[in-house]
Amino acid sequence: MINATDIAFDRYGNLVISDFGNDRIPCVDRRTGIITTVVGNGTNGAGPASGPAAAAGFLYFITIAFDRRNSMFFADSVLSTVRELTTAAIAATTVVTVFTATTVTLTTTIDAS
Repeated sequence: MINATDIAFDRYGNLVISDFGNDRIPCVDRRTGIITTVVGNGTNGAGPASGPAAAAGFLYFITIAFDRRNSMFFADSVLSTVRELTTAAIAATTVVTVFTATTVTLTTTIDAS
């Protein structure tokens, strides 16, 4: 692991880690201790918005959470997205784009009189 930014446990007690430094989300099986990559291809980059979880790319994913159906949600702070990995399919889908980045220039004028 390089720069793990978050951990979460799925409903079965498996440990899931956001491994930012390796651009992957591995899972540690609670019974066997075997580590498998569930999301990410190890390449830093945006990747497809939806598709196979193994092909998902990231710029800076920061947090992981599970819902009661055991679907995993993970957020990328640079891409401003939240993606979902459902238990029904091995595919990651962008479910929310938080905002579109815009450059704003602010100018302040001070009246010295």
